[in-house]
Amino acid sequence: MTESMQEVQYTEALIRRWTRHSMVRNLGPLYLLAMLLLSSSVSLSLVRANYDWFFGITATVLAFGILVPLGVLRQHIQAGLRRLRELDNGKLSVDILAGRLRIASAMGNTDIPLVRVTQLKRFPGFWVLLTHKASLMTFPITDVPVAVQQRWLLEFQAVGTKI
Repeated sequence: MTESMQEVQYTEALIRRWTRHSMVRNLGPLYLLAMLLLSSSVSLSLVRANYDWFFGITATVLAFGILVPLGVLRQHIQAGLRRLRELDNGKLSVDILAGRLRIASAMGNTDIPLVRVTQLKRFPGFWVLLTHKASLMTFPITDVPVAVQQRWLLEFQAVGTKI
């Protein structure tokens, strides 16, 4: 680890929070609206004691619409927690300097050009680095000094990353 690298600490709470946020963001407001409408339809049928074929189809679609995302969410959280256990107590060293993102951990070292990062999303306590296709990395910033965060932001801006 070089002297300019900043140690960050992943936690189970961070992994769970980001995974839930990511799932809701990926589902989107239209999906949530559809689930609300299906819930209303099923509730209305229950109140009216109307158990016809439409009720059966609507209740089935609602059940799948709830259970499938919950199953996917659980799988993603478990995968994230497995990765957390592979790290040295969740510790990772990060540096963003000279147009490069350098990462060192118990799992190995990575050095990638910052131009691969097309967007940086800032959330309370963590940042998410995105490429044009997917999430590249989520890392906590609670222990990163503000001056280092500002230096990193300047590095991202220098390569044209959308912040």
